[in-house]
Amino acid sequence: MDLDAVIQRARAWAEADPDPVTRAEIEGLISSSHPEKTDLADRFAGALEFGTAGLRGIIGAGPNRMNRAVVLRTTWGLGAYLVETRGDEGKRLGVAIGYDGRRMSRELAEDTACALAAAGIRAFLFADVVPTPLLAFAVSRLGCAAGVMVTASHNPPEYNGYKAYWSNGAQIVPPIDVGIAASIDRAPAAKDVPRLSLEEAQARGLVEVLGERLETEYLAEVKKLGARSD
Repeated sequence: MDLDAVIQRARAWAEADPDPVTRAEIEGLISSSHPEKTDLADRFAGALEFGTAGLRGIIGAGPNRMNRAVVLRTTWGLGAYLVETRGDEGKRLGVAIGYDGRRMSRELAEDTACALAAAGIRAFLFADVVPTPLLAFAVSRLGCAAGVMVTASHNPPEYNGYKAYWSNGAQIVPPIDVGIAASIDRAPAAKDVPRLSLEEAQARGLVEVLGERLETEYLAEVKKLGARSD
């Protein structure tokens, strides 16, 4: 792709990006005296692909990076697939959402919850950072239809990710990943993805913030698996 085509795609992306931070990031790269010497081309060389491991990429603006725009469209796709396959039951059972301590994790988790809420899907959002196994446990213990963990696992600190879980508390497997990916492809521009404020979503009963109870229950179950000395 030549530089003019890259810049055209970048401008279109910036216009559709609801996040002023990443929008300014793209605009700064476009207006650089030497945009060809920046990583602009790599940001628009493709898009992060959704699969059984969800999404994972470097934090930044553009479709080939992890950012709020990508997560909003991904969540729209997840919600659409959930309603398509589980109907009103899927909305009622909802989605558990956890996040780690990486940069942007909390913001991406809240965006996930608020976009699901706008689609009428209940979201159970952890109040603080949690380990990935606790999110998987929450999906099963709460009887959720799905789960999302915002984390990039072992990757370097400049990365973040979006792992999807199904009702069995395990990461998604084929053909679920293919179905969600197809729904993401149909998602509107990020700025057009409906999203409630966190306060409104909570007031409507569509977002429930999870406290320490689940962590206590999880640790109790882990202790049951310990070796006995008698």
